[in-house]
Amino acid sequence: MLLLSVGYIIQPPTASKQKPKQSSLSELDEPDNWKPENDDCLHCNRYTLTKRLSMYPFNKAAKVLAVSYHDAWDKEADITYDTPDTATNKAEPENEIVDHGIRIDNGVLDTSHLVEIKKLNAAQIDRLTDLLYNTGYKKEGVNQIEEGMCFKPRNAFIFINEQGKVYDYLQICFECMQYSSPSEMINIGDVCNQKYELLNNYFISIGIKTGTIAK
Repeated sequence: MLLLSVGYIIQPPTASKQKPKQSSLSELDEPDNWKPENDDCLHCNRYTLTKRLSMYPFNKAAKVLAVSYHDAWDKEADITYDTPDTATNKAEPENEIVDHGIRIDNGVLDTSHLVEIKKLNAAQIDRLTDLLYNTGYKKEGVNQIEEGMCFKPRNAFIFINEQGKVYDYLQICFECMQYSSPSEMINIGDVCNQKYELLNNYFISIGIKTGTIAK
């Protein structure tokens, strides 16, 4: 499916277990002023490292983790974010075979449900923020976004504050080219043609293989 969008695209991720929404005009025929090469990714030095680290969620992060986890068959990954209100009313999925999803209890990450965990060092955070904030459309204006109709994330970036509590995370599904965040405050920047491929390769480069798409 192709969506048309005008200008700089900021996609607000939705809360867990909801399909991310994308801002768009409508599903229309290609406009006369659209060119496919305009949607390719282009790196530019828009933001310095200092500026990038001042942006949410990096401005609150004492630690950033890149992780992988299982989904549940053809279902969305089971994301459980426990609060005093939900902890006593939580229903476990039926016929669960493997541990899957991100589980957070009172801000504490349950690592037993994760397959791979990588704490990002300063150089890796530099590369990640550069990819998110300094990699955008070759030419902004009328841009098309291609996305899948599914959402089965197996990878995420998890942000932890100085108190050791998880305060946000960004899930990514490379198969469906979708992302989501519970706060709706994190996105992947311009969704240019190669953005998901670049993020996929980033995970592979730091040793995270589960959930990625091998070349």
